[in-house]
Parts: sequence; structure tokens; C-alpha cells
Amino acid sequence: MASAVVLDSRTRVRGNRTMTNVMTRFGHLVQRANLDAVNVLGPTIEYVTEPANDDGPCLMIGTIPPGVVVPIHSHDEPETFIPISGRILGLAYRSDEDFDWVTIEAGKAFHVPPGAKHGFRNPGQESAVMYIVSTGRIGRFFREVGERKTARDTRSHAPSPEATQRFLAVAKRYGYWNGTAELSNAASRSIASAVCSSRSLRTRTINVLFTSNAQ
Repeated sequence: MASAVVLDSRTRVRGNRTMTNVMTRFGHLVQRANLDAVNVLGPTIEYVTEPANDDGPCLMIGTIPPGVVVPIHSHDEPETFIPISGRILGLAYRSDEDFDWVTIEAGKAFHVPPGAKHGFRNPGQESAVMYIVSTGRIGRFFREVGERKTARDTRSHAPSPEATQRFLAVAKRYGYWNGTAELSNAASRSIASAVCSSRSLRTRTINVLFTSNAQ
């Protein structure tokens, strides 16, 4: 009977058995400090499980810093967001005239079916951290467009033009849809007065991404 082990990225288990073999064949505890992480234009993605199979499950930890906006977009992969700490607003979009911003916080879950348009906004003062349950394909996408960072690196900065263009090119290759800046801004304005004044938003927005990739 296989036993559970605690993984350390620097340690081999039982002689010549590789870390990959242990991770794919045996139950094991996952240490967050050892997770591979990428910065995706502001938000951070940490990989609890590796995106080894496009159609297989991938569990990630997503962190959206204060003031960061993830504008409206869609993709073929489903996503379920399960908050750990903090809170964000999630865009439940049905049409240009029919959408809601809902509060996502601990004790709740936000599910995005395949192809559903959605977005996120953190107007608060603390980072929102959540589990993200999706597929290996979207995990691979995040890794391809993101910049490597350690799990302890809390720096957040506006995306560079080069990072923005790389994101657009890779998203197009994956077949992902990104809304226009006007659409994202209209949805954002609908809640601005409800959460805080425009002077205090401090939003590091990435709406620039969506001026040339709308379909």
C-alpha cells in the first residue's frame, strides 16, 4: 500500500525515484512555499497540481492584488473559484444590458461554465486569494503568458507593452475571446459608485489588452 509523503522540490524519494514519479503515483502533501508561480499581468497563479494533461484537472491558487482588474473575457475551459481570504467582485455577464457584479468571499464559490463571459475586480485594500479549479490547458496558458516568480514575491506592477502583446498573441492562438475596452469600462462604471469614489480606486487596469483582440 502506497504511503503519503511530504514533497520538497530538492529531495529525491527512495533512491532513484524522481519527484515526478512521486507526484503522479503517490498521495502527498503539497507545500505552498515550494509551488511554481507566475505573474499574469498583475494577478499571480500558483500551481498546486501540474497542468500535465490539457483535458485533465488542474488546481491553482490565484491572487488578485488590491486595485487590480481582470476585464471581461471568455474561454472554452470551465473554472471554479473558491475563496481562501479577502474578497473580490466577479462579473456574471449575460448580455451588454444584463449583468451583475457579485461578491466572492470565503464560504462562497463562483463557477464559470465553458464559454461564459466573466471578469474580476478587487476594489478593496487587501489581496484576494482563491483556489482555481480548471483544466490543464488553461494552466498551461497561464504559464505560457506569465512571468516566473516565487510564491513569496508579492511585488505587483503594471504590465509592460511586450508582456501585453505576448498575452494577446498567445490568447489568440488558444482561441480565447477578450472583450473591448469600452465593454469592460462600461461594466466597471456600473459599480464604481457602489464600492468607492473614482479617486480611491487605484486601479492598475489591463484594459489596454482588449482594444485590438475583440471578436
